[in-house]
Amino acid sequence: MFSFNPWEILSAFEIGYYAVLLALVIYPSIKIFQIKSKFRWFFIRFYILLLIKIIGGALTIAFIKDSNHSLGLGIGSSVLGVISSGIIVTSLIFIINFIESFDQPSKPKEKFKLFKLLKTGVSNLFKSKSNREPMNWNSLVDKLTLATIIINAVGSSYSSTDPSISKKLSETGSILYIIVTLLIIVLIKQGFNSIQKSSQSTIHIKSYKKQLLTLVIINMPFLFIRMVYNICTSFSINTSGQTYATRISKFTFLFGQWEYYTFMAFLEECIIMLIFTLVSIWVYKKEYVDGLTTREVVVDDYDESSKSVV
Repeated sequence: MFSFNPWEILSAFEIGYYAVLLALVIYPSIKIFQIKSKFRWFFIRFYILLLIKIIGGALTIAFIKDSNHSLGLGIGSSVLGVISSGIIVTSLIFIINFIESFDQPSKPKEKFKLFKLLKTGVSNLFKSKSNREPMNWNSLVDKLTLATIIINAVGSSYSSTDPSISKKLSETGSILYIIVTLLIIVLIKQGFNSIQKSSQSTIHIKSYKKQLLTLVIINMPFLFIRMVYNICTSFSINTSGQTYATRISKFTFLFGQWEYYTFMAFLEECIIMLIFTLVSIWVYKKEYVDGLTTREVVVDDYDESSKSVV
């Protein structure tokens, strides 16, 4: 009689599910790259994300099938899991940035300066609403997400060798993920404001932007639950355990209870990735099929004619 490990079933489903999503976005992505839409950079993130999930599932199955249960395979899968959470966040941020800049010329990327950003934020506290300087929230959240990915990845890699450092880094990273998730709400509000204030956008473009932003909003509850799972995992680590097996908790990926992972992380990620696929297909339909697109133009201070958008 066959007996299956629940983690093995989840991983096999993960590989198949994300392989199907990958196949679904190949054709739309090719067409989006052909018209040089700004959205092509989202597809690069999405491809990386899908490949990480497929590789992570394969590592998990390899760990289960390995008679020696090499801890490196399990930890490798766990590291890819926390990295994927960060790429999901950066993908959401990209969609919001895309919405705000869809029918605007591409401007030279400003160098991110944390001190200047903090100074602007503090000075705005003492100014009236009409006189406040615009805050570059997008850059702040983007850089904070990158730092969070690194902290979580390093924390997961130390889980078997130095549990104390691993716990501290994982706790810090999980808290930062919650903060980033809350900051995305600020970006969503900022996105709606930019749509309302945009005088250049046609009714069709405004409708297109609102549709994409609505899909981002639908993702938020699932993202929040996923980040709560990170909190539960990191804060439940038992650093006093003598072996890795005695340090894990019921929330620990691959070594804990599969039910918690399934309903607090796995299903949420499946839904988020499905919505990303729908966003990809929707952008392909609107921009390639319906022709609702603008030529990407870089603003040059020495060439005023380049400021026009076709």
